Amino acid sequence: MSAETDEATSGLSAADPNNEPDPHNVTVEHGLDGSITYVIDQDGDGYADVVAVDLDSDGYIDRAYVDTDHDHQLDAALIDQDDDGRPDLQLRDTNADGQVDYVAQDVDGDGKIDRFAADTDYDGVPDRFSGGRIHRADN
Repeated sequence: MSAETDEATSGLSAADPNNEPDPHNVTVEHGLDGSITYVIDQDGDGYADVVAVDLDSDGYIDRAYVDTDHDHQLDAALIDQDDDGRPDLQLRDTNADGQVDYVAQDVDGDGKIDRFAADTDYDGVPDRFSGGRIHRADN
């Protein structure tokens, strides 16, 4: 099996060395509360593409905010609610109105989405559901 076939079937791909963030575009801030915030500007345009926060300095990112469509707005949040180092709650603003209109949650920690709710007509009320009630992040 070729490397190209492996990549196509696994869904994983090797990192492109030409597309890695410039280390000069990463800002690290240490908070007085022990938190560590990483601000990453991958394309060097002066706007954050990713803001990642380790709230308790355990080495795991607890919250990550991402500009998914390069419009200079952080429109997705990945939240690790149980502090295991893997995000289990995803919040997205898919239409740039500043409101969350997609929520997905991994309830059992297996890395797969178990529940989601989406507001596909952008009226502020979810109209698509799967898997039951979504639980909010407490912090």
